[in-house]
Amino acid sequence: YIIRDNKLMGAGFIELEHESNGSDGEDSRSWNMLTFSGKYFFNLQTALGLKVWIPFVDGGENKDLLDYRGLGTASVNYITKNRKWWFTAEINPRKGFGNMNTTLTASFKISDKANQYLYARFYDGKGESLLDYNKYTMNIRVGFCIKPDFNSIF
Repeated sequence: YIIRDNKLMGAGFIELEHESNGSDGEDSRSWNMLTFSGKYFFNLQTALGLKVWIPFVDGGENKDLLDYRGLGTASVNYITKNRKWWFTAEINPRKGFGNMNTTLTASFKISDKANQYLYARFYDGKGESLLDYNKYTMNIRVGFCIKPDFNSIF
């Protein structure tokens, strides 16, 4: 964490990640990556995030995964003063000028004492799933999630 004058200004992490779709045979897709992530807090409500990765694509069926997943993401997070609503916009540039995956999320905190949220998420792009990573998808999902604290790097 980056702290200046007893104030949280940001955070940075180096992580080793693995993602797999859990299938075997021809449907098996996986990759590993070394990630560098950071978040800068403008104030108690607004944060800018950046994550870049060095990939290790090990699946024989998805050697071109990075054309659709790119090499990183950038995000902006905003949480309301009463800490009830959390909004996120994330872009994930991919191969080719102007090509990007976009995710927009609105989350509502259902309890003041827990980090449980109802959310709606809009996705537009390619690379959302490992099995159909090269197919374009646009969808809206609604559900329940557990989020870390707003001031967390995650």
